Amino acid sequence: MRRRRILLLPLAATALLGGTADSAITVLGNDAPAWSPDATQVAFTAFRHGLGEIYVMNVDGSGERRLTRNAAHDDHAAWSPDGRRVAFVSMRAGNAEIYVMNADGTGQTRLTRDPRSDYLPAWSTDGSRIAWRSDRDGNAEIYVMNADGTDVRRLTNDQRADTAPDWGPGGQIVFASNRAGIPFNIYVMDADGTNVRRVTTSQQNQDQPDWSPRGDEVVFVEHRDAALGQADIFAMRLDGTGRRRVTESEGRDDWPVFSPDGARLLFTRGLSFRTPEIFVANADGSRARRLTTSGPKLEVTDASATPEYPVAGRRWTTEIVVEDVRGAPLVGKLAAVCRASIGGASIRVVSRRVDQGLVRCAWSIPRNARGKRIVGSIGLRAGRLAVSLPFALPVA
Repeated sequence: MRRRRILLLPLAATALLGGTADSAITVLGNDAPAWSPDATQVAFTAFRHGLGEIYVMNVDGSGERRLTRNAAHDDHAAWSPDGRRVAFVSMRAGNAEIYVMNADGTGQTRLTRDPRSDYLPAWSTDGSRIAWRSDRDGNAEIYVMNADGTDVRRLTNDQRADTAPDWGPGGQIVFASNRAGIPFNIYVMDADGTNVRRVTTSQQNQDQPDWSPRGDEVVFVEHRDAALGQADIFAMRLDGTGRRRVTESEGRDDWPVFSPDGARLLFTRGLSFRTPEIFVANADGSRARRLTTSGPKLEVTDASATPEYPVAGRRWTTEIVVEDVRGAPLVGKLAAVCRASIGGASIRVVSRRVDQGLVRCAWSIPRNARGKRIVGSIGLRAGRLAVSLPFALPVA
């Protein structure tokens, strides 16, 4: 149930002046961290190039290196136990498939070939096999294959969704499922898919389990509201006892993974699922420290006009709301940007105003403009950053 998921997030209607249009919402920060077996490096997904790419950095956040470079989305890196290879997901073949590469990014090889989505790879503790979630049979199920892509086997077979597998030190697999009905909870099964047993019985969605190196507990994400809304990280023993809270924040804590010695935890934190950054903390959640930092990202989050369409001989007032989607306040000198023309001739701006992220532009529409089109944009400049919303509308 790791629902960020693989490429662009669900489309969201963005209000435009005089109409609507669809605008794809994407993740803007860094997420899906994974420890190297020697705990000196972290592989992760960075969204700084429009789509995801796999990066590696030192565990203190220094020395970032890009491993994948292509026009498609790459995501969900997972180190092999010997540290020599990294499994990941890529859309480069037109749909989500599992790939593997050397730890330096060379030798990228495709392992799965199916028109349905394959993603969330997880190595067995001896490095001989990879478990993953696949939709190839019409719903989410967990599969396993040899590390070279051969001997594909289906482990789960349920009408509901099984997803997010992780191997335990004893060879068992922990995963998330809603097979008992909504919400998702945490389950454990043997490596051949038998002996399935439920670990948690929550009324909140729980997913993204990660098994501790000692094998005595799992960490997981528990959602406080919707699947992509606020969330915290918890831990619990495999017998369902000893539940403890690991993190708590105003936004979303996500993607937890134990360090190889079990002493630390990688996870992501952001005010929303769109703005995650990678953190490291002690296994109990204390002394959390941020490893990555993304730059500001301005977006128009709302828009309106009065009247809805421009009318000849009348004043037309437009408004937009601009936010830094990382959740940070707008900084720098703020200025409203108001541009409009009819037939190539600029029209007069009656007033312009900016109040933090609220921008208002008003134009005087000429009396002879009926039946023509007004073309322009309304925007905000904040220091060196700028964002605008274009429009092209008929004049009534």
